Amino acid sequence: MGRRKAFGWVAVLALTATLFAQTKPPTDAATVASIHRLILTDGSYQQVRRWEIKGDRVRYISAERNGAWEELPINMVDWAATEKFAHGLTESGRDEAAASADARAVDAEEAAEKAEITSRTPPVVPHLNLPNRDGVWVLDYFRNQPELVTLEQDSGDVNQRTGHNVQRAPINPPPNRKAEIRLDGGGSKVHLHENQPEFYVSLTGGDDTAGPDALSVATNDVTHDAKGGAVSSPKSQYVIVNVDPRRNYRVITNVTLSQVPHQNENVTETTTTVLPGGHWMKVVPKQKLTIGQYALMELLGPREANASVWDFAVDPQSGDNLNTIVPTER
Repeated sequence: MGRRKAFGWVAVLALTATLFAQTKPPTDAATVASIHRLILTDGSYQQVRRWEIKGDRVRYISAERNGAWEELPINMVDWAATEKFAHGLTESGRDEAAASADARAVDAEEAAEKAEITSRTPPVVPHLNLPNRDGVWVLDYFRNQPELVTLEQDSGDVNQRTGHNVQRAPINPPPNRKAEIRLDGGGSKVHLHENQPEFYVSLTGGDDTAGPDALSVATNDVTHDAKGGAVSSPKSQYVIVNVDPRRNYRVITNVTLSQVPHQNENVTETTTTVLPGGHWMKVVPKQKLTIGQYALMELLGPREANASVWDFAVDPQSGDNLNTIVPTER
């Protein structure tokens, strides 16, 4: 009998210890903060937004009702089950947080790709974006409507024709040296209607197919694209020079070259700005242009210019240009 009585007392003590463990609320701040479901001893639960212990009662605000404080006896809560559930939720939360972090990383990568595409095709006016192509484009307005016009590079002739679109020509040549740049045709094919147009020069390659207006710029520290072709440098400066028309050709004269890069009646200085992303340079003349023939000239260094220029005319009464890019809303 004595042995059975001793065994009975052990069982009672074990049950008491278990009940005590179930009815003892946690005191660790992190555990308390992680509990949002109070699991009751009968297997039901209360989903709570806040809870606290007041004596032998648990006061809580239900997440499912009107937000008023409610309460129940502290021994009706299975604290062991409540903590176990909160711990499992925390582990799940960590998994969800990791998954969320991965999703944010993917979102950030997609946002970066979108920003890269946007930087390659930035808007110049609402609904009108630069193309993802190499070249020089100019923002013009025909009948008050904006449009982008491509400028073809004319490989000028500095005493000899090389057929290459990058030719180095000295700035301030000696007076006795013939250094005029000759352009074919009596006038430019491009007629702008604005007297202070905005030029956009590509600084890096666009798509893999280079068009007839592909830009190749020689500088003292030439950079190259993936195919080894020269690309424009953000260090380059630009001026707009007057072009003198002759019978069947046009020339940029010794007089004009001797005045580069300083502003005067034959040379107009510009303001250059590299657009976000580094794919385009915006070039704007500092002074309004009068009706006439012009060329955009790149300055490769303090004593050297690119003799391959981009020619255009300013004539508000001329017709529209071919192959323009217009706003998408049109």
